Amino acid sequence: MYTLSLADFITGIVLLSTWLKDRSYICKISGFVLSLSPAVSSLSIFWIAVDKFCLIHYPFKYNSICPKTAAPIIVPGYSAIACALLLWISVKDGALFGNIHFDPLYGICLINFQNRNKVVSVVITALAGMGLPVIVLTALYLKMALTAYKQARRINGMVKSVQRESSSSADQRATLVNEWKGFALFAVVSGAFFLAWLPFWTTKMLHLFTYMKTPPTVYIASGLLTISNSWWNPVIYTFGNRAFRKNLIKLFKCKGKKVNLT
Repeated sequence: MYTLSLADFITGIVLLSTWLKDRSYICKISGFVLSLSPAVSSLSIFWIAVDKFCLIHYPFKYNSICPKTAAPIIVPGYSAIACALLLWISVKDGALFGNIHFDPLYGICLINFQNRNKVVSVVITALAGMGLPVIVLTALYLKMALTAYKQARRINGMVKSVQRESSSSADQRATLVNEWKGFALFAVVSGAFFLAWLPFWTTKMLHLFTYMKTPPTVYIASGLLTISNSWWNPVIYTFGNRAFRKNLIKLFKCKGKKVNLT
């Protein structure tokens, strides 16, 4: 969760720096970071979904499947993969960041994903950044929805079999409700991810393989959707998670206490 927040925050910082167009080398670096941050953000959503799946589907094996020691390895791992793929696309004629140019439509530097000399690297990046997450997230959420439905039916059957609810059955229902809320909230976050990234990669693939020019309005809209995904996440969590809102208020009040935004 912290990686997702940091990636989204960096995206906002880079976008605020409109003066970068006057300094070529800084502009190219900012263009790379601007592409890297949403990529890390999307991969963070992917791994958080895997974590949620393990928590809901394997509650008693969760600590062994997803130990706390795994995060320091997984997070740098997928960040390094995203960085390597984007560096591959950014190289042009042997020059690092040679495929990063100032885009007058956006007013910032961006990686040129429509360079036909970079078809292989762009396709592999699209599969890693969009194709694989779409397939895995869809499969995981279908499985989680089925598991939650079966748990709900089982617990409701237990409640109906007794005249008076015991404290244990009430606790089970409360646990199921919390699990379902967490599942529903992250399903919304993943839906926002699909909405943000699908138009971007669709337009890029159409341009590379059909030689169809993307209209300026569609080009701008697809790019803005991708970048906007970085502010959708905190908005969704703020309105959808009561604990997140409370901890966020504590953070801004600066009470000097450590808070957990997850």
